[in-house]
Amino acid sequence: MFFLFTNHLRRAGVGVGLALLFGACFLFSPGGTQPAATEREDLLATRVALALTQTAVAAPPSPTATSVPLPTSTSPPPPTPSPVPLSPTSVPTFPPPPSDAPCGSPLPPGSAAPTWGDWASYRGYRTLDRVLSDTAYEGFLLDYENLWGGRGFAVEVYREVEPGHLVFFVLRRVCRAGDQTYWEVTDVLVVPKPGRNQAVLLTPFRYHFYTRFFEPARESMGLMGAFLGIECATPPAPFTLVMVQVDPATLPPVIDVDTRLPVQVRQAWRLDLERTQRFHALPSYLFEACEVRFGWR
Repeated sequence: MFFLFTNHLRRAGVGVGLALLFGACFLFSPGGTQPAATEREDLLATRVALALTQTAVAAPPSPTATSVPLPTSTSPPPPTPSPVPLSPTSVPTFPPPPSDAPCGSPLPPGSAAPTWGDWASYRGYRTLDRVLSDTAYEGFLLDYENLWGGRGFAVEVYREVEPGHLVFFVLRRVCRAGDQTYWEVTDVLVVPKPGRNQAVLLTPFRYHFYTRFFEPARESMGLMGAFLGIECATPPAPFTLVMVQVDPATLPPVIDVDTRLPVQVRQAWRLDLERTQRFHALPSYLFEACEVRFGWR
């Protein structure tokens, strides 16, 4: 009988230890007197029912499995995250190069009419005449002998339109109208006028301006038509505008074409004709061991 109940309990899912416990209770019941067979069967049945009830209450509830429906052929596929769009890279727009083509009719349009004194408003201005009519100026081309590029560009410099300053206009040739040239202003640069022992130079031997650069020295007559230029340990790029200063203690009594004077570069701007066609400021420390001398372009 003991083994029958044991097998029954094992099939019911009760452990072997619990079956042995019930068997021991059945064989060694207290009181010393064995109950009758019917009583023993009723008692054992009661104890088994009680044990199963306590076991069911004490055991933690088993987690309920959640069924996940499988996708069917008619179910839409799961959404795919869209890729993050890349931000567009800004590409600078540079002015077109100079043109030798004849102008059409009418002339290509320019910008709105600029305002006198607002020199930045002249960028984009087009004209067949000087930029500032009826005003004293100096004008020159940048393509002498086609050195270092610059063909099709010109510069106009005005000394009297801005108090205490020089105004540089950079011009690009748009087209040719008969025997005239249609120009467009690509940049304007306003530079302080040089003071005593100072000068403004445009390389290489393109332009110079000074009034008291050599004080107290004087120039020899052999300098007629010569231009003041600059040479440095690292040669300045073509079309670099520099303001230089000389120590008056280094000046000889007379300046001639053989005179070389050490100078310090105070300010500098590079005219980038290849890309922006504008002046860009340069740090003065780029110019070391510089000298000025007279030469011919």
